[in-house]
Amino acid sequence: MEKNTVPERPIAGLLPVYTTSAPDETVNLCQGRLGVRQGGYYGEGEGTLDVVWTSGPHLRFDIPSLTPFGAVGAADCVLAIPSLNAEAVATISNARLSCGERERSVGVRGDVSRNVVIGKNATARHVIFHVVNFWPYLAPRPANATPEYHVGRVVFEGGGWRVTLQTVPDLQQLLDSLHASSGYGITHAGKAERIDGTPVSPEDASDLFNALHSFLSFARGSWSPPILYIGVAQDGSHVWQDWSVRHASPWTFVSTWFPEHEPQCLARLFPGFMRVWLDQDRRDILQVAIYWYVEANVAWGIESAVMLCQSGLERLAYYIMVHEKSRLREDDFRPRGLSAADRLRRLLAEFGLPTAIGPPKLRVQQLPTLAVAQGWSDAPEALVQLRNSIVHPDQRNLQRLAKYPVAARIEALTVWLWYFELVLLKWLGFSGNYVNRQTIEFNGETEPVP
Repeated sequence: MEKNTVPERPIAGLLPVYTTSAPDETVNLCQGRLGVRQGGYYGEGEGTLDVVWTSGPHLRFDIPSLTPFGAVGAADCVLAIPSLNAEAVATISNARLSCGERERSVGVRGDVSRNVVIGKNATARHVIFHVVNFWPYLAPRPANATPEYHVGRVVFEGGGWRVTLQTVPDLQQLLDSLHASSGYGITHAGKAERIDGTPVSPEDASDLFNALHSFLSFARGSWSPPILYIGVAQDGSHVWQDWSVRHASPWTFVSTWFPEHEPQCLARLFPGFMRVWLDQDRRDILQVAIYWYVEANVAWGIESAVMLCQSGLERLAYYIMVHEKSRLREDDFRPRGLSAADRLRRLLAEFGLPTAIGPPKLRVQQLPTLAVAQGWSDAPEALVQLRNSIVHPDQRNLQRLAKYPVAARIEALTVWLWYFELVLLKWLGFSGNYVNRQTIEFNGETEPVP
């Protein structure tokens, strides 16, 4: 049976290999001889390969002058790193031709299309990785804490893996800048290892980090990926590196179920998450559901976020209620089957979640009043009616939507997201405290999952 508690003796200090002291600070991965192959041409020159953050993290190379001179242009290419015996598919975005009195030269700049893996055939004892824009949690210090205990460290296990996550040094300085200007930064370093001590290959790590991208983003409420993985041998040497980067959200405040003062909840959620993840059919549903949840949570428009929530919960209702629980039939999800409100109602009832729309809560004041005025019987009916007024732009629905107060529409999105979080948490087998986005008044306020 997989453990789901933090070990009594956490590992000693965990330091990142790569850091960002300010938002959007370039991270240099390689500086030296680089090469470009395009068509029949191959040239080399002194250059750099960096992580840059424009519109999200990606790998950019810059070689000011290639030798020999040749014809290259803005198109696909292969980037070579001779000193590391590595190559990667890339795209040249800018080819610069210079002509002097005695010589001509060409320089190139572009982006790496796929990750760069150094030392593909090596295996490691554990993997160090870095996390972008994760929440600055604080782990309570127990009375019997050992000297090496770290309030910014949590440990969770699942699927045969033990993962340690720890805040980077001087995180507060970086957070102050992120709060002021948004952008991207490496906020946490992590360590991943097999519980049974077996070696870790780059392929093993890549699958785990696919899972962690969804897992951490679900907790953060925005895209918070693990990036830049380093395989570490028993003697501490780096035996392989995977310079993967993944989609990230710029720093912003968003509501989330994750309690920043009770980060141990990650240890209660991760085993159930990995059980679902390791089942390929359920993994596909989980990935899509978390994608729609995160996109809805970070969306600027109420209307688009509502549609994403409804689509995500509809997908979960179909899979869980038809294929897992056999509570509903295929025909219930077809035209002339159950209404969308009925399907949502049945899903919520399956997990013991309340469907009543009142009484008013701190962040849901106008929606109950509107529901009474419109004769909506419960939250599923109210949410679906509001959603239908958005999705179906006929004259009648447009007139209805215009009469619904904007505050009530915002509150409907709050309830949609609350249901979305709870259905996912319950499906993954989570039990413990969470942040209720409808009622939270201050940081640290939590309540048990219903």
